[in-house]
Amino acid sequence: MLLDALLKVHAGMEEEDGSFRLQTTLPPEEGAALWRGLMRAEASLLRKDADEFPRVDRSHGERQSAALVELALQVVDAAQRLGLGSPSGAALAPAGVTLGSCRPAGPATS
Repeated sequence: MLLDALLKVHAGMEEEDGSFRLQTTLPPEEGAALWRGLMRAEASLLRKDADEFPRVDRSHGERQSAALVELALQVVDAAQRLGLGSPSGAALAPAGVTLGSCRPAGPATS
């Protein structure tokens, strides 16, 4: 269900600061599953950030973005283990996008 939800996310135009705006409309079951997954991923990152504070100081928005990337990577990894995609993630991503080799950048450090 999370894989289906993540595959329905559409990247918008690149913003002036280099960030991307994402958008999706999901059925209630997929939306709830995605929201729970994002909350769990963000909670895990918050605990890690707390353990490294004040050396690591990530904003709420940065943590939310990192949580989405982490959740997507976990879903791709699980799908590949189940034989639902190639090692590069090519069968799971839109044309030209490779998910399997992407890893989120670490948190900002001061």
